[in-house]
Amino acid sequence: HGIQEALLSEARDFAREFFHLPMAAKERLSIREEPSRRGYQFVGENITQGRPDQHEAFDLYRDMPPVTPAQARAPTNHGVNKWPAELPQMQPFFQDRYVSAMHDLGGVLMRGIALGLELHEQHFQPFFTSSFWIMRLIRYP
Repeated sequence: HGIQEALLSEARDFAREFFHLPMAAKERLSIREEPSRRGYQFVGENITQGRPDQHEAFDLYRDMPPVTPAQARAPTNHGVNKWPAELPQMQPFFQDRYVSAMHDLGGVLMRGIALGLELHEQHFQPFFTSSFWIMRLIRYP
């Protein structure tokens, strides 16, 4: 995939540090009162097929502040990520470096799909200039 191991290692390190924060720090980032569903989920809070998942998670989305009243009322895609004050370098790492690398990888995949469909290599590029992304860090205790 071409993603540098050092970048992946740093992402895992941030995830490990986040999940080892005191519970009070993670509670301040809870999704419970967050209509955009960004933030921390406690063990058992996420439900899959009617059953509580046995993991804790930290959900991040592309920052998209609501700009209209309708977006503020139905903010699933509109909102701003919460970040732990205890890890000040976590936000610039994920929002700048990590997402950029994943966006570049997505471009490589889209060029391959275009070529496989016998289209011009850059056929899909105009559609991915400001991609909406979702990221979840998960820890199984």
